[in-house]
Amino acid sequence: MYSKISPCIVEEQHVFVDGKSTVTNLCTFLQYASEVIDDHGQVDVLYTDISKAFDRIDHGILLRKLQDIGFSDYQRKLYVLQRQHVQSMSR
Repeated sequence: MYSKISPCIVEEQHVFVDGKSTVTNLCTFLQYASEVIDDHGQVDVLYTDISKAFDRIDHGILLRKLQDIGFSDYQRKLYVLQRQHVQSMSR
């Protein structure tokens, strides 16, 4: 699955990338913000949590779209299993 999405991942991406996390994102941001503020600049930031969006999405449509762009049956099953795991852990 990674080979399908890796061309779309920018260097600044921290979530779902090996060796990076929300903690590394925060450290990177704090370093950047500190440098800008030290130079008397301004930093504006907006963090959003879109996890709830996946609770409202029509997963049938999403799975069809994944198929349309070339995700295999196995890759789509992995998505479904991962979503079931996340949902069971959040209860």
